[in-house]
Amino acid sequence: MENVVDDRESEILYNKEKWIGTINSLMERNGWGIKDLSEKSGIPYDSIKKLMSGKINNPTCYTLFKISQSLGCSLDYLIDRDSIYGIAVPKLPNRAFSLIKEIANFEIYLQEQSHLSGTDFAPILIPCGEMYDGMIYNSISIESIDISAYDHSLRDIIMCGIKIIGDKLSPTYVDGDILLIAKDRFPVNNEIGIFLIGHNMYIRKYVMGDSITLKSFDYQTEPIIINDIDDIHFFGRIVTVIRK
Repeated sequence: MENVVDDRESEILYNKEKWIGTINSLMERNGWGIKDLSEKSGIPYDSIKKLMSGKINNPTCYTLFKISQSLGCSLDYLIDRDSIYGIAVPKLPNRAFSLIKEIANFEIYLQEQSHLSGTDFAPILIPCGEMYDGMIYNSISIESIDISAYDHSLRDIIMCGIKIIGDKLSPTYVDGDILLIAKDRFPVNNEIGIFLIGHNMYIRKYVMGDSITLKSFDYQTEPIIINDIDDIHFFGRIVTVIRK
């Protein structure tokens, strides 16, 4: 298990070093410092400083897009499109790039709304259909939510939210709950995460022992025993829940 975590951390570090190196090189070419990049890109000075110091593992598409614009290069060049977050581009279907573009455009829209209103919005994924244990996650719509009330340390790692539809996961999660998701690291023992196995999505507790187990909340549904970590895809860990 430690090797898996180490591999993921190495991948994050590798990608982070790539875009930091590229940004530094282009800043040096332009004779810019962090303050110049902040002013040209419209990204707050503190955010640029955190990014360049390696404190942010997963910057938003909007942040990288605005930086690439200000530096006069493409987003592809900045993140090295031959390898996007460790995934070889030739392995991606063409529709993946359309999805990436749409997500980036939505992030740009949210960032502009955040700037105009002085707030901080995050995208919320809404499944089209009731959620249950092992649901087929085949269609979504997207909304947004204001996360300004949270501390910067939490806001910096939030990737997105997922809205709970229906009461099949109650009493832990009820209809209308919004789970805020981070993918800053792999879950630790007894932490709740979102996992994809085949075509199904599971919101379960990650338990380490003699084997890895994904435990349900109701203790009646059979746990999933994972013999090979490569059999699951980790989508993110739940860092907090918004209940209205």
